[in-house]
Amino acid sequence: MLASISRGNRISIHEPGSKLHRSQERLPGDVIVAGLALLISALAATAGWWQTHVIAQQLSAQVWPYVTVSGNFDAGALRLSVDNDGLGPAIVESFVLLVDGKPQRDVIAAMHALVGPIKRGDAHAAVDVSSISAGQVLRTNSATVLFRLTNKAVAPQLAIQMSRRLAIRTCYCSIVQNCWTFKISASNSTERPIAVSRCPEEGSSQLQAPNPSELQDPAL
Repeated sequence: MLASISRGNRISIHEPGSKLHRSQERLPGDVIVAGLALLISALAATAGWWQTHVIAQQLSAQVWPYVTVSGNFDAGALRLSVDNDGLGPAIVESFVLLVDGKPQRDVIAAMHALVGPIKRGDAHAAVDVSSISAGQVLRTNSATVLFRLTNKAVAPQLAIQMSRRLAIRTCYCSIVQNCWTFKISASNSTERPIAVSRCPEEGSSQLQAPNPSELQDPAL
């Protein structure tokens, strides 16, 4: 039996089996149940976050692009291409072509800076040029040819100058917005793509498509 004195000196007596006594006995158990519920909720949230993280990592691996630059010289023919050897498409955010460290407006300007104008009047000379610009998508297992030159007199000279003075700097992203920068130059021909949080702004330094009037000129 429990007794309590309230205001006005009134004495209240409570039996052990009364509602007040039972409520006081259940209080610690209620706290434990509430704590367990919070713990279970926290564990469920953590498990959900980890599952989402694992799924995101798996998706990133499945759509991972890997951009490289390759050059080929054989029997008077020279080719320079940008390849995507990864598992997913590469979205180009920037692409800069440099000669002696200076950005070039287009592929033809780069060739002029390396060896001067290239005459293509004879039947055994051919020049094909293209460009890579921001927003362009490089498909999986694809090669984008920047230029292809067939000229036994000029191709060897151009190949030598390219190996000494040409550099390429690019930044690209996957379809899940993971991004990488990549640069290849005469001083470092083995550099691999480096992961970045976002691609840097290149502005007017980016490579542009050749002017149509330049393509019609007999001397590129």
